[in-house]
Order: sequence, then structure tokens, then C-alpha cells
Amino acid sequence: MRKPLRNQTLDIIRGFLLIIMTIDHFSGQIITSYVGYFSAAEGFVFVSGMVMGIYFINKYVKIGEIKNNSSFIKRGFRIYKYHIITLLFYLVFKALEQSQGNWFSITTLKQINIFQFLWGALLIYKPFGLDILPMYILFIIVAPYLINLILSNKVRIVLIISISLWLLSYLFIETSIIEWKSKIHLPITGAFNFFSWQLLFVLGMLLGFYAKSQKINFILKNKLSLIFSCLFILVFFLLKHQLLLETNSDLIELLTDRTTLGPLRIINFFSIAYLIFFLLSKIDLSINLSKLAVLGQHSIQVFTFHLLVLIVLISNIPLFSIEFFESQGYYQLILNNLLNWFLTFPIILFLFIPVMLYKKYKSILELFYIKNS
Repeated sequence: MRKPLRNQTLDIIRGFLLIIMTIDHFSGQIITSYVGYFSAAEGFVFVSGMVMGIYFINKYVKIGEIKNNSSFIKRGFRIYKYHIITLLFYLVFKALEQSQGNWFSITTLKQINIFQFLWGALLIYKPFGLDILPMYILFIIVAPYLINLILSNKVRIVLIISISLWLLSYLFIETSIIEWKSKIHLPITGAFNFFSWQLLFVLGMLLGFYAKSQKINFILKNKLSLIFSCLFILVFFLLKHQLLLETNSDLIELLTDRTTLGPLRIINFFSIAYLIFFLLSKIDLSINLSKLAVLGQHSIQVFTFHLLVLIVLISNIPLFSIEFFESQGYYQLILNNLLNWFLTFPIILFLFIPVMLYKKYKSILELFYIKNS
């Protein structure tokens, strides 16, 4: 079967999200600290689900079902290899830290040992930065079953299962996981709960599958939807900066929780997502931003590479954690963030290194294959 053409706009979005994640990891959550209760991670998971919906579901529409899961197994195993590489990198730096005294100072590395590495290999223990890869591997594992349900016109069942898992995770599952980890003396790490975050992936899959339908186009062009979206964005901005009167901070924190994907956080994210896709329906990103599509096309390799760079630089260069101006007001905060952005800019350029190496390596393989075939 002919391989479907890539959607360059989605690749550009993923490239943007990778850059934002890099800035956030090196400079703190400076993007979301101003706008509202969301992060680039939500967008990355959601767009990954859309890609799955556009390419994989539509690929099997004519067949009616997935009869061979080998492509999903291969993709999952490929991502798993990057996960293991990163875990090994963590272990190496742990050994270096012990041999070099306090030269390596990243706090999370002090928690890693062989016992925790094995739990990490089982996708249970997730040290600093290693949240998305294990979660995405699990998405790949369950994707064929979801796709078969969608192709069998059982979308309601998919939604009921997904929403139920999210609700149970938000109310009960996360607490149970924390209690279980404490019993086996495993550090409580990881910013994402799979049972919660699968909701974004599933909704992304469904939106990707129905991307060409008239209903989606109608919603995207509906002015009332745009007004409500902008209104929600404004409300969450005011909540974030505590500009609304008589707000219960503890309740807001619970409803916007990142690990379990609180309900207000979901609304905030989809308000932003709707506005972005509305704007994308009016402009063509591929005209001037095609270079970013390269990052999106190799998102797993780029994401892994940025983690390795993060481990090395954060451990050795304290500039990223220093506030040069006292952050007691917006003026000083903006100065700190601008300086951090300036320090992070060269690292953003480094993100293209694995892409260039991958392309070169791939071309050598192709030449070798043609020469010997």
C-alpha cells in the first residue's frame, strides 16, 4: 500500500512544540507561566494522536481492520530503544557523579541505581524528563485496538472507556499508584499519569480521523466557538495571575493538576488548541516555516537528543538556574526570562543535529543497499 503523504502543518506544530519544551526545560515553564494552565507536553501528545488518526486509521479504512500489528510493534520497540539509551545515559552520569564528587549536581540523578533502572526499563519508574517516551510507547501498544474499534463504528465505546479511565485516574488511580510506589521504596517521579493523559491522545486520534469531515470544518469556522475559546483563554489567564476575586487557590490547583490532567486544565488546553487551529485554517505555515517540519518529522530522535543535552548542560552549567535579577515584579521576571531565552537559543539550534546525522546515516544506508542489490 502506498505510503500517505505527511501533513507538513502538523510536523511544523510538533517542531514548534519541541522548541517550546526545550526552552521550558532549560529556563522553567516560562511559556505557560504567562498564558495559563497548559504546557507543550499536552500539545505534543494531542498532535501525536492526530498524526495517528490521520495516517494509521485512514490507512486501514479500505481494509476495515488491522490484521497485522507488526508496524505498531516495530514503532513501539524503536521508541523503547531511545528510552533505554536515555536511562543508560542517566546511569553513566550517576557513576561519574560518584567518581567526581559534586561535579554533577542534578538532583534526580542521585536517585538512580540499578534497581530503579530495571523499573525504568519496565516503564514504571520515570526519572527527570523521561515521562513522554514511556507514555508514548503505551499509546503505541493500545493504538491497534482503539483503531479497530473506531473502524468498527464503535467511537462511543472508545470515548466512554477513555473518559472513564481519565475520571478514575483523577479521582482514585493516581493516589493508589503513589501508595504502591512508596511500598516498594521507589521515588515518586513522573509528571504524567498514563490513564489520565491517554484522553488527549484518544481525542487527537478521533479528531485526526474526522479531520476532513464537514462537522469539523463547521466547528472550526464557527464564530461563536471562537468567541467562547477566547473568553476561556482570558479567564484562565486571569486565574493564573490571581486577578479574579475570591478564588480558592487550593481548589484551582486541584482542578488544573498536571499529573492527572485536571478538568480545568483540559478546558484551558482545548481553548488554546482551538484558537491555534482556527488561525492555521487562515494561514499556511509551510510557506516560511518548512524547516521546522524537519524537527517534527523526527520528533522522537530530537526529543531524546534534547534530553541528553539537558542532562549534560544542566549538570555542568549553573547559568540556567540562576536569577540575575530579583524576581519581585514582572519587569525583573521578564529580564530573567529574556536572559534564559538567550542562553537557550544555541541549544535550540543543536536540536537539528540528530536530524542531520539521521539523514546522512539514512542516505549512506540507501547507497549501500542499492550498490549491493
